[in-house]
Amino acid sequence: PSPIPRPLTPDPQRRRCESATVSEGELLSKELIVDPDRCTGCRVCELFCSWTKLGECNPKAAYIKVMTNEAMGMALPVIRTGCDLCGECVAWCVPQALQIVGREEAAEIRRDLRMGRFPIVRMK
Repeated sequence: PSPIPRPLTPDPQRRRCESATVSEGELLSKELIVDPDRCTGCRVCELFCSWTKLGECNPKAAYIKVMTNEAMGMALPVIRTGCDLCGECVAWCVPQALQIVGREEAAEIRRDLRMGRFPIVRMK
């Protein structure tokens, strides 16, 4: 059986994240990984981040921001300083472009996807 889809309206009873009390050591051991091929640029992550942290749907106040490059046809969510990696953006990401993983797993994912590596141009 497929999971029951979540409603796309914030629940007023759930304004604070359960993991808002995460320790600094736990926070430093996690990373947000983005699959740019899956991100559609819908900005749902921004809405639910701001709802969870501030109790209002205000993408400008969110700790996650979707940067778009129309010329390249891609969208890439980035996090701002102050994000506690509570996971609301991950939970509400419809195309499942976001995940929170440990640092070692993040390094493996980046290596396998060749993130941050560019081809070497040989000059003659």
